[in-house]
Amino acid sequence: MARHLILGAGLVGGTLARQLSARGDQVTLGTRSGTTVPGATPVKLDASNPADVTRAARGADTIFVCTNPPYTNWAADWPPIFDAVIKSARDSGAGLVLMGNLYAYGPPDGPMTEHSQLATTEKKGLVRKAGWEKVLAAHERGDIRAVEVRASDYFGPGAAGMSTHLGGGFFQPLLASKTARVVGTPHWSTVGASCPISPRHLSRPQTTRANGDGPGMCRVHPSRARKSRGR
Repeated sequence: MARHLILGAGLVGGTLARQLSARGDQVTLGTRSGTTVPGATPVKLDASNPADVTRAARGADTIFVCTNPPYTNWAADWPPIFDAVIKSARDSGAGLVLMGNLYAYGPPDGPMTEHSQLATTEKKGLVRKAGWEKVLAAHERGDIRAVEVRASDYFGPGAAGMSTHLGGGFFQPLLASKTARVVGTPHWSTVGASCPISPRHLSRPQTTRANGDGPGMCRVHPSRARKSRGR
């Protein structure tokens, strides 16, 4: 039986915990408050505390980093989290899988692939870039085994918040027969991404590529990401 530690119980972490538990894996779900998800063992921890994470990761095959501090706190909160999970992965021998985003790329002028440069100059992007480069350096030294799965916006079951492009901010005006605003050309293939990246891709990151050459890939066209209006 595979054993996993998941940090964070939000849309991605909570869904991943349910999916891994459903296939028979042993899941520990680490959050500050001890959030419970059916099938997972809750544990209270601070993701920026190496001792907390290492203790929870003891015996785990994989550490999934699905936590995400508030945007305004990224510069202060992310660096110690990256340090903690790198140390915990090294000490426990667990593989490290991070749920990432597109901030580190900056404003590219074409489809993104795993070979695209991390060219951001924006503060939040620089935080994520620095963290990933630290993880990658540890991976290339052979200290840990790590991968990052990167997605843009989330949609689907559970993504109902006002902060998601295809969440409450889109559907509530639409249901009220008012203007619904989208990012990019109002066509399915260019709203966010041309297919969903679901939490199951975290458990099988080797099958998820950004260039459209394998199962579960999404093409992102940031050059089209101009505000549009649809009614």
